[in-house]
Amino acid sequence: MRLPILICCIALVAQSCSDAAELTSSPEKELFFENKIRPLLAEHCWDCHNADLAESRLRLDNLQAILDGGDRGPALIPGDAKNSLLIHAVNHSEAELQMPEGDKLSAREIKDLAKWINEGAIWPGQKAELRGPRKKDGPLFTEAEKNFWAFTPPSEPEFPAVLDEAWAKSPIDRFVLSKLEAAGLKPAPPADKRSLIRRAYFDLIGLPPTPEQVQSFLDDESPEAFEKVVEELLASPRYGERWGRHWLDVARYADSNGLDENWAFEHIYKYRDWVIDAFNEDLPYDTFVTHQLAGDLIKQKPDETRDDYLYRVSAAGFLSLGPKMIADDDPKKKKMDIVDEQLNTVGQTFMAMTIGCARCHDHKFDPIPAWDYYAMAGIFKSTRTMQHLKVVAPVWLHEVKPEGYDDKLKAFNKTHEPIVKARDDFWIEHAKKSFLADDIVPDEVKRRAFNNGKFKLPNKPQQWVPKEQRKRWRELEKAVKESENSRPKKITVMAPTEGKPEDLKVSLRGNYLTQGAQTKRQFLRIIEGEEPKPIETKQSGRLELAEWLTTPDHPLTSRVMVNRIWRWRFGTGIVATTDNFGRLGERPSHPELLDWLAIKFVEDGWSIKAMHRRMMLSSTYQMSTQHNPAATDIDPENRLLHRFPRKRLEAEAIRDTILFVSDNIDFTMHGSLMPLKDRAYVTGTGSNTHSYDNDRRSVYQPIYRSAVYDVLTAFDFPDPATPNGDRQESVIAPQALVMMNSPLVAKNMRRIAERLLEEFSETEPRIESLYQRALSRPPTDNELGMLRDFINQAVQQNKTEGMNPEEAILNAWQSVARIVISSNEFLYLN
Repeated sequence: MRLPILICCIALVAQSCSDAAELTSSPEKELFFENKIRPLLAEHCWDCHNADLAESRLRLDNLQAILDGGDRGPALIPGDAKNSLLIHAVNHSEAELQMPEGDKLSAREIKDLAKWINEGAIWPGQKAELRGPRKKDGPLFTEAEKNFWAFTPPSEPEFPAVLDEAWAKSPIDRFVLSKLEAAGLKPAPPADKRSLIRRAYFDLIGLPPTPEQVQSFLDDESPEAFEKVVEELLASPRYGERWGRHWLDVARYADSNGLDENWAFEHIYKYRDWVIDAFNEDLPYDTFVTHQLAGDLIKQKPDETRDDYLYRVSAAGFLSLGPKMIADDDPKKKKMDIVDEQLNTVGQTFMAMTIGCARCHDHKFDPIPAWDYYAMAGIFKSTRTMQHLKVVAPVWLHEVKPEGYDDKLKAFNKTHEPIVKARDDFWIEHAKKSFLADDIVPDEVKRRAFNNGKFKLPNKPQQWVPKEQRKRWRELEKAVKESENSRPKKITVMAPTEGKPEDLKVSLRGNYLTQGAQTKRQFLRIIEGEEPKPIETKQSGRLELAEWLTTPDHPLTSRVMVNRIWRWRFGTGIVATTDNFGRLGERPSHPELLDWLAIKFVEDGWSIKAMHRRMMLSSTYQMSTQHNPAATDIDPENRLLHRFPRKRLEAEAIRDTILFVSDNIDFTMHGSLMPLKDRAYVTGTGSNTHSYDNDRRSVYQPIYRSAVYDVLTAFDFPDPATPNGDRQESVIAPQALVMMNSPLVAKNMRRIAERLLEEFSETEPRIESLYQRALSRPPTDNELGMLRDFINQAVQQNKTEGMNPEEAILNAWQSVARIVISSNEFLYLN
């Protein structure tokens, strides 16, 4: 039997078995899976078929994914190993489908796999359903799909009753406490004030409090003491830098393209600066979304300035940010690849939906038909992102006149023209004769120099100026250049523009050469209904898309954003998979709380700062990280929030805090540190880029795809090519090496040592100051004693090795500073 026929047969059998197969479990079946099947899949299958790398779009690490299958159809049919594609693959029964690659599974392993399938393919802890292909007649979506939690608008929940009324200061606390009490748990005790202020500072501005700020909070015994701290931090310009960086992760921000042509994006920093300003200004989130999708399409209001328009166009750089195969010589494929990247990013960023999975076929897991993919793709097909689609294609750039440009240009011309005329008159007076007499000058050059009575300097004009007049000539040239530098400039912004409005046909199997049904530009039918009204616009539809996303009753937009805020507040989102609210994503740990927060977010005018207040002023946020073994046994992942999670600082906060405690951080805002011009090539190692040996905050350091700063990568900086609403926390040896040996640490620890030696004459005050700045607390008596002994020994050792006394002392204190900032207490928040 040939493979295509086999696949069709399996699909038919799967459909016919969907009602008959019962996934009934038993302890024996579960034990068999754990002892035989899970190890087999882990060893032979999961390297190539997992959530991150699903070859042939097939995952084998999830039961539902196996049942839904990949490009070749369902991988197995519970109860029917004989007709399961997985068994055919491992038997190597078809030349075109032999898995795993290389050595065939043993007869015993194949027998175990077949037994598992025949007995119902039981996977402990997972439930799944067999789904046939979507029917052409009847409802497009099943009731289960339409009623899936993520596709129903948030509804106002009732506040649950709790036993400990005194602990529940806010509705957030009631939702959390009710689940804790149902599990027989109690929340951890409150955090001490030092831990709480340090937590708040890092959460909101990514930096520690100064010793003076800590002491002020300790001295303030009023009930509003912590609320005042929160308000001060939300008003700080450092807040936008901190939370802007969180958004840049999601927006896949980078200052270069990556991929085949790693071009520098000279002007994209304006988008980064817009994001920082938007957070500082508390730009309503619905406006924040709209500007990024359609900032260039919003008409200028009468009371707005030109700079307001420039501000919005910079926001639309969101769509231009993605990596592109610039050198692809197939213009149609290149365009559709860009559209796919934009649509997938919009889906994950604003809706936590993997819409891009429907490019080649109906989404395997979520109710997103390929027709819906191409209906939405038409919006971005009607958008112009590149200047052209030839090899090699540059990104579209806007040239925008800043406020007052025309008046400034008139004033410039008024002063500039006499300076240019003085230079030209001098040349005509002293050089024209020798120029016209020079036999070496193809007559055409002379004619152009004096064309129709309008004079224009020839190339290399100084060679005809008499030697005795050349000093004066250079003075006049310099005056012209200095004047030219003051010419008002248009501002270049990297952002898309409108293209030709176009509705797409479905590309069968994702191949634009094989066209299927015609679509109309519209939105996801699982949300809009099975017969939505197509977009009525002569534009691309980006503005209508933004308006649809930000309707108050949209089931995803507000939920996704408050979940992102919650993730960075509590370490894990209420939905742990922050970028995937679909069927393969995690279910909400506190669904009623998520709905309540989403509703309040909209009622508060989509204010992100108001959401910070709600979360941070709760008892839930102000819990300690105190470990409770009994609670951990019941809630090992802390999904019920029986304590505040202990969190490690991200890479940027680590670097910035090192600069901060050494008094060397530069708080200059905005602008670019990248020396490369637009479309300049970035080397694979970044060797031709800027030096990171500067004191600006990490958010202002350029991000080069394929050459990310090594200090950032050591501490789990995410891949800037894809949206990332989460960050991993690895513990690896290079992190310790960065903290002990990197130039960043060495330079700044020396600065700390120099400052301590200058400010204090005694050992104990120096140690006290170091601890207060780095750890927000005084040292214990034990720590004082140990470090005092260490310093004495280190100084003596340094002298023995030939250092002069002054250098020996400085080196010892540099080592002490390095020890403190390498500690877990510096790197982790309690």
